[in-house]
Amino acid sequence: MRQAGLTIAHGKAPYRQDISLEIARLHEQSGSDDQAAETIRKALLRSPEGFALHYRLGVINQKQGKMTDAAILFARVIELNNGYVPVYFNLGELSLAQGDTAKAIRLYETFVSRWSGPRQAIEAVKKRMDSLR
Repeated sequence: MRQAGLTIAHGKAPYRQDISLEIARLHEQSGSDDQAAETIRKALLRSPEGFALHYRLGVINQKQGKMTDAAILFARVIELNNGYVPVYFNLGELSLAQGDTAKAIRLYETFVSRWSGPRQAIEAVKKRMDSLR
């Protein structure tokens, strides 16, 4: 039911990134990462400067093991909005997956220094950094 309502809303307001992101989230929750990615790709055609769209597609690619594609999308997020803090954690994860621990730690440090959300996230990332040192 929620999906149907979002589809109708999206038809009426195709440039609303929040609707596309919510539709993609629902696809991800149902295990349809390919559909989620397609939803975001279509939204990016309408809103190529949407940093949140680039970020979400990067996260989906990261989950699918498409690390190079994810890295390109995350770099674009920083170009569009270098204050979008979650991207630094994801870039740290990518660096770690590529075996570059020093770079991962630097990116995690950037995340920690800029994060203003729940304190638990900072503590978890600090713990991760400690385990890498």
